[in-house]
Amino acid sequence: MLAVLMNDGRDPLGFGADRKVVDELYGFGPTPVFHDEEPETLNCQVSSKAGKDGSFTGGIFRAVKDTPQGVVQDRAFNLVHHGFHHPKINLINLRSRKFRPEVYSASRINQVSEPIPDANPHAR
Repeated sequence: MLAVLMNDGRDPLGFGADRKVVDELYGFGPTPVFHDEEPETLNCQVSSKAGKDGSFTGGIFRAVKDTPQGVVQDRAFNLVHHGFHHPKINLINLRSRKFRPEVYSASRINQVSEPIPDANPHAR
């Protein structure tokens, strides 16, 4: 969230001339924090590293595991199916050291992040 607010040209945090910008963003298992009618939250900063499509350079990393019952992931990531989303950024699935990371383009995250059951469906 801070990366998006820091890169917003309107300077919503009020840093003024001292404002720094975020060139790259890496999130490891983050909870999606944006909730609005827009399908994605863009990187408003124009820089040499920012994607021309408004995406952040970097990625959101999530651990997924194949089990006999199917694929499981952290429950917080399932919030993307309740109107929450991450900033526009690539999604990287990490399965295990036996598999290469799976990278999905920022523009395809909503298409590839179908609901995955909770790791422990009985946990509250």
